Amino acid sequence: MVVAHPDDDAYGVAAVVALHLADPEFRFFLVHATDGEGGAIAEASGATRETLGAARRVEDANAWRVLGRSPYRHEWFGYPDGGVPDVPFDELVDRVATVLDEERPDVVATFGPDGITGHPDHIRIGEAATAAFLRFAGDGGPGFRRLVYGGIRQSVIDRWNQRRVKAGLTAWDPDTIYHLRGVPDERIDIDIDTTGVALLVRRAMQEHRTPVERHEQPRGHRGAAGEERLAGDTGDRMAAGPAGPGAHRRLRRPLTAASAAKVSINRDTVPPTCPRLTIRIRRRPAMGTHVEQRGVTSQLPPSGTGLARNASLPRPGISRC
Repeated sequence: MVVAHPDDDAYGVAAVVALHLADPEFRFFLVHATDGEGGAIAEASGATRETLGAARRVEDANAWRVLGRSPYRHEWFGYPDGGVPDVPFDELVDRVATVLDEERPDVVATFGPDGITGHPDHIRIGEAATAAFLRFAGDGGPGFRRLVYGGIRQSVIDRWNQRRVKAGLTAWDPDTIYHLRGVPDERIDIDIDTTGVALLVRRAMQEHRTPVERHEQPRGHRGAAGEERLAGDTGDRMAAGPAGPGAHRRLRRPLTAASAAKVSINRDTVPPTCPRLTIRIRRRPAMGTHVEQRGVTSQLPPSGTGLARNASLPRPGISRC
């Protein structure tokens, strides 16, 4: 996964990783463009402006240890938090591409064009990861079967905004930087039910203690990056981008005893180099609370055969990301 700041990775793929804890063949690596040293600091965290970057690195590592599986490789580029767009684009793409070429992952996850919050760092690292992925997709070598983007369903944003307005708070505005923005619901094509790992993922995400939210939340709301950051109805999604050509169809197969994946492809088209489809991940913990985490938008090889092959695998179609 290629992201901008510590905790971007936790919201992106923690639940998927948790589903593979017992799978010795599952591997994933992370790339962080920054240490997140420019963020606001929670008073109780004990961090200072000088120590925040190092503290967030430690928190990120702790979160993965709590989850039970750490990345086998973790690259920190060390660019200034908030300054990723100022990095020469070719340099950024080359650094990401170097890691991808060495690892040849099956799946690359990153931010889509909206950056989920419009954060310039999110958008720029997503652009660089996309360009790096496209250097290798279809080159005849191993890996690079899917490129996946993060996003949130528009219906979830609408529901959150109703609660915010009712509480007297400002609704999320997609034209305002750092405000959450949604992706049309119809672009979500893959569901992964992660009921069995929801509580574990919550505990891991609690390790990210230093960041504070930029906006007021309704009573009971625990985080801007997800409706109730640790419990409730987060609804984070991976979406963005139309799916590959072909009739709408669904594939269903077990992931674990407690979870299942559901895949579909919509009728939209994109340039033939990389058809896309979208994924979302839902978590339903015990007691019936509905918790949702980011899903993904993915890009497949030109033939689309990667999806068909994945559908017959005993594990999810993400062996490395």
